[in-house]
Amino acid sequence: MYEKGPISARLAYNWRSKYLVTAVDCCVYLPVWQKASGFLDGSIRYRVNNAIEVSVEASNLLNTKTRLLTQITDAESPEGKIILTPNGYFQNDRRFIFGVRWKMESVDAPPPPPPMLPPPPPATQTCPDGSVVAATSVCPALPPPAAPPPPPEAVPERGS
Repeated sequence: MYEKGPISARLAYNWRSKYLVTAVDCCVYLPVWQKASGFLDGSIRYRVNNAIEVSVEASNLLNTKTRLLTQITDAESPEGKIILTPNGYFQNDRRFIFGVRWKMESVDAPPPPPPMLPPPPPATQTCPDGSVVAATSVCPALPPPAAPPPPPEAVPERGS
């Protein structure tokens, strides 16, 4: 992968080893396998400007052929080994794609205004009696001091 400035390029090679296509063929009742194969793909892109990009993409640059093999014997057969014979050949074509991308210019909306802050709480003051009132109010007058309790009655002394 390569990217620098307005140009980007990519090459990818994908390999698949031999794998089982079907466990039981219709005719010999033995498996069908696909031989290992590899595919090379690539692309080149050129960004003309922020709105336009041109590209060329290619698939299967190696023109890989896919081959199927039919298993005609197994390990318990008289031959004592697995024998595979050609079943089918597939020619996967090369594909080239030419493209142009166009990004429509969008006009960015101005950002929304910041949220409104709640009004500050009113100024307050704490009065000598512990009550809280607005700073512009007058503290309530203190209640007059309570009258002192009456003196205890004189208790006569003993023996008098």
